[in-house]
Amino acid sequence: MNHESSETINEIPQPEPQSDYYITWHKLYQAKYYLDKLVNYVADAEDSNTETDEEIEADLVKIISLLQNLLPKVESQ
Repeated sequence: MNHESSETINEIPQPEPQSDYYITWHKLYQAKYYLDKLVNYVADAEDSNTETDEEIEADLVKIISLLQNLLPKVESQ
C-alpha cells in the first residue's frame, strides 16, 4: 500500500479522491469519528440516565448505519 502521495488527516492516511476506495475510506473515517466521540462521551459519563442512553444510542445507530452501507448488497432471488 503506497500512501506517499496521500494527504493525512490527524495522522491517518487519506486516499486520493479518484481512488476506487475513497468512498469506503470516507465512510470508515466518519464511523471512526462517531466511535471516538462515543468512547470519549462514555468515559466522561458518570451516571446512567435517559439522556445519556439516548446520546449513546444515537451515535451507535450512526456508526452501524455507516458500516452496514459498506457491506455488499445481496440481491434477493
